Amino acid sequence: VLEGGVTTILLREPQLSAEQLAVLAEKTVEACQAWRARTIISRDVDLAHACGADGVHLGWDSPSVDEVRKKMPRDAHASPSPQVTEWS
Repeated sequence: VLEGGVTTILLREPQLSAEQLAVLAEKTVEACQAWRARTIISRDVDLAHACGADGVHLGWDSPSVDEVRKKMPRDAHASPSPQVTEWS
């Protein structure tokens, strides 16, 4: 996929255990960095921060964008789902 020119991968694997997802996230971030692509982790702010992802996609039950920005690096992306009304 990255060889084909994809510039961003959204990692969302709800069926995986936390441990499996962490391993996959680390491998995905590593592969994306090698191809200068971005990795966005779905709904797991702590995992996104821990694996060095470029951002996190927030769900309706995720922390606020302000809270996410406190945990993530300054240049990280925090994108709320359409169901999220707070866009701060």
